[in-house]
Amino acid sequence: MVYRAFGLQIESEAPLQGVSLVETASRHDVTVRVGPLPDGGPLTSFFRTPNQTADGTNVLRVSTTHDGSFQFCYGDGISFLIDRTGSEVWMHWPESFTLEDASTYLLGPIFGFLLRLRGVVSLHASGVMIGDAAIALVGQAGAGKSTTAAMFAQLGYPIVTDDVFALKPCGDRFVVEPGYATLRLWPDSVAALYGSPSALPLITPNWDKRYLDLRSSDDLHFATAAAPIAAVYVLGHRNSNDDSPTIGPEAEPFVTLLANTYCNYLLDRPARAHEFDVLSRFVNSTDVRHVTPHVDPSRLPDLCRLIAHDVQQRSLPAVS
Repeated sequence: MVYRAFGLQIESEAPLQGVSLVETASRHDVTVRVGPLPDGGPLTSFFRTPNQTADGTNVLRVSTTHDGSFQFCYGDGISFLIDRTGSEVWMHWPESFTLEDASTYLLGPIFGFLLRLRGVVSLHASGVMIGDAAIALVGQAGAGKSTTAAMFAQLGYPIVTDDVFALKPCGDRFVVEPGYATLRLWPDSVAALYGSPSALPLITPNWDKRYLDLRSSDDLHFATAAAPIAAVYVLGHRNSNDDSPTIGPEAEPFVTLLANTYCNYLLDRPARAHEFDVLSRFVNSTDVRHVTPHVDPSRLPDLCRLIAHDVQQRSLPAVS
């Protein structure tokens, strides 16, 4: 099976939930294989998270092999091997887990890092279409990126991507490539949006997170083509002021986006220099706006409408 996501044609030995199938594929950019990881010989430690599981295992260990491939080992036993060119991925999981468990990593950090190896910088963001252009919703963990995107979806706006927002230079501006047609939400977000924490199906029985299938209803929409990026909206701390939500300029756009790129904890010096170059060009061509949401979830539709109005007031030069 061949799929398309993040601007890549992906040949996979396993079905990829929510990812668009390619009906006629004459090529593929990435191959995903399932089974025990190939033996790459002695491993060299590249990165380890300081946080550990209950049994003392690092939540994530990344090592390199003698040929420059990268091995990702998660604390739950799910593992991946990515070749140094970002064109092949092997994945393996213990019997107590499922393909869906492995796919949560594959379509997030694994492809986020694979894109890095291929020279693509991604924001840790959700993407929404407003008219003919896309916006990125950026923010710290728990800021409500996916939740806000889900509300946009309820209001009829197409979703471009969730989690991995891949930046593609196009002339003097940037476009975003579509990801996959699901939004992943924590139970409290599901409850706020749909009235019950169990209103949406579980991604996997081994995890509390649930997913919204953007192809499950005619009222939901997923964007399938690359789109010019109109602006980035940084979701800040919520407050209870009567005038919230509000929008204004982001004080330090470059620094803010630098802190919100995908897999930035795995960058070597050349990759960091490339990221600086891409983000410098991106900030010079794209508005970065700061959003102060209201603490009351019932005001979320107001926030989405405010962002949509803000986008519509801003002129977007044609992509050349």
